[in-house]
Amino acid sequence: MSYKLDADDARCQVMQAQAVLSLWLNTMTNSDGNLPDMIGAVITLLEGVPEVMEALFLEHSDLQIAAMRGRKS
Repeated sequence: MSYKLDADDARCQVMQAQAVLSLWLNTMTNSDGNLPDMIGAVITLLEGVPEVMEALFLEHSDLQIAAMRGRKS
């Protein structure tokens, strides 16, 4: 499976992964050993990633617009 993933799709997939991991974490029990800690660690690693991706996407868009305006002059 090969397809091009754009920035907004990637941001959405990270958010979906966060939601799935949170759901899994909420279904864990004491008998699950280290699993809740491991899932929590991944959730922590993903914290803030969608927001940074959004900011970079907007910054990139602004730079593209500025470059296009500069070419029209």
